[in-house]
Amino acid sequence: MLLHHENQLLAALPATRYQKWSKLFTLRELKTGQSLNLQGKRGEVFFPISCVIAIYATNTLGRRTFMRFVGSSFAAGLVNMIAQCLGAHTNKQRLARLLLQAHDCFGAERPITLTQNSLGQMLMARRETAAEILAEWSRDGVVTSRRGAIHITNIDRLKRSSCECYGWIQRSYLEELNLWKSIRWYDA
Repeated sequence: MLLHHENQLLAALPATRYQKWSKLFTLRELKTGQSLNLQGKRGEVFFPISCVIAIYATNTLGRRTFMRFVGSSFAAGLVNMIAQCLGAHTNKQRLARLLLQAHDCFGAERPITLTQNSLGQMLMARRETAAEILAEWSRDGVVTSRRGAIHITNIDRLKRSSCECYGWIQRSYLEELNLWKSIRWYDA
């Protein structure tokens, strides 16, 4: 099962390390909305190949907060990163960040397949809030949105609407990838 070219972290592994680890890999099909326990006893790490995983944090009161997307560029369960920008930025800034992250993970050629309800939940806002922002951006030519499929038509304007967390996330992703590539693997 040679899948290492489908995920950037796996592709960055030395061939001998990948061959050794590949014996431990299990191809797992995930269903939309399926929850994964990233802190389980088995210490599983997920290397997305053809899906996008939404990472949430749960506080002590049981409320979930959207943290980030993980796609074929990275792994879920490998590292914890990103400060919450919930209290520091507006819904519009956070939705722009969220769509830019989704665009990075889904890829420019595929639509972002998130409903207004899902976007509202990720923002910890009402569905109507997400719908209003998307409608404004649609009128302004920033996005097109039809039945759970969002296309970014003006990525530069969306980047200007985003909070600075998006740039920080991009830099962190590059640092993670460079750190991963720099590891000197030794056989145990």
